[in-house]
Amino acid sequence: MKVEMKDSGIPWIGKIPKDWKIARIKDLTTEENTLFLDGDWIDSYNITDEGIRYLTTGNIGEGYFKEQGNGYISQNTFDKLKCLAVYPNDLAISRLNIPLGRSCIIPNSFEKYIVAVDVTILRCDSSYYKRYLMYCMNVPSYNEMAKLIARGTTMLRLSRTLLGTLQLPIPPYQLQKQIANFLDEKCADVDQLITLQQQMIDELKAYKQSVITEAVCKGLDKSVPMKDSGIEWIGEVPEGWIVAPLKNYVSCNDKSLSENEDKNKIINYIEIGSVNNCGEIQNVQELIFSNAPSRARRKVNNNDVIISCVRTYLKSIAKITNEQDNYICSTGFAVLRPNRKINPDYLYYCLFSDVFTSNVEANSTGISYPAINTPKLLGLKIIVPTRTEQSIIVSFLNKKIKEIDTLISIKQQKIDELKEYKKSMIYEYITGKKQVPNE
Repeated sequence: MKVEMKDSGIPWIGKIPKDWKIARIKDLTTEENTLFLDGDWIDSYNITDEGIRYLTTGNIGEGYFKEQGNGYISQNTFDKLKCLAVYPNDLAISRLNIPLGRSCIIPNSFEKYIVAVDVTILRCDSSYYKRYLMYCMNVPSYNEMAKLIARGTTMLRLSRTLLGTLQLPIPPYQLQKQIANFLDEKCADVDQLITLQQQMIDELKAYKQSVITEAVCKGLDKSVPMKDSGIEWIGEVPEGWIVAPLKNYVSCNDKSLSENEDKNKIINYIEIGSVNNCGEIQNVQELIFSNAPSRARRKVNNNDVIISCVRTYLKSIAKITNEQDNYICSTGFAVLRPNRKINPDYLYYCLFSDVFTSNVEANSTGISYPAINTPKLLGLKIIVPTRTEQSIIVSFLNKKIKEIDTLISIKQQKIDELKEYKKSMIYEYITGKKQVPNE
């Protein structure tokens, strides 16, 4: 049966069924015991290891709760600051960080929570179904509208007042519930497919690591006699290979920008988080030097290898290519320039191996943000064959890793397609352009 449609008057919504209405978020709370309130400003010194669970915008995913962080506040602080008590099944909306306006349902892991000031809690009237509203708040066109009205330069923030002006498509209550239940089921099916693809990616990444580690620690010719390296975490290595400190093969942090640089100079900045766990440099920031963070100082050249000395659990390791020549990286990286005794690609693979990264972690200090100092890093030992063998290993790994990365890319593309399909599906049903099948 074809449903008669009407223009909603809202660009991101478009047409909706004739019997649906449009409502502003702030108008969803007119009954007693409903609310539309921000969380609380909690200073870091109030955060403890136990008490009432403290949530931030980082916990608010796009339709799902993200389990991260481990902050709490005491009951005494809660009472003193007269904090808003947040309960399981409350609808939490993020006013900070892209995508703005995203929301999720608070889980029932704890009896009570407290949320940061940039999280708004919505307890709506009985004529609105929370899970339906949540789906409405997690479609890209809604999030783009939220972004358009947000304020801020370095970081966009959506005020609760402006959040309240955003409008949502509202069908009758029973249909809201039907749509939400239908989307719960369909999204779960899509999420399962995404999970399967992600598992295959994880397996491919683990295989990639094992291939690299085997090649740079044991070589390619299995008939070569082995010898004890004398180092427990390395074990046996091929005869003729050298086990020596990293400093024997590289210079470190040779070039840096000075404070006297042209303040209007444009730099391409590599932050620790710009290097993913596949060794790829992404999200390079183009900045004016005067606006760049003080840690944007280390120059890099073609064939340099950069490795993170802070937040070493991220394993941020990358080889600089021609197109990244003369980029600037964070002082949180050690910039290693290979000498004539080592092939730059072999150096990269050697540092990327599980054996080396595990040793970096083992020699790091600190809990939340473990770090290793440069002398200790340069003192860690690597396994080096002859230059000829290095070239053979590099040729093998370049080909093999390209094959694995291609498979990973195919799986990632499938995940991206599934995510886009999921978003499109949600939009079609929450705007009534598609109807939920009769039960």
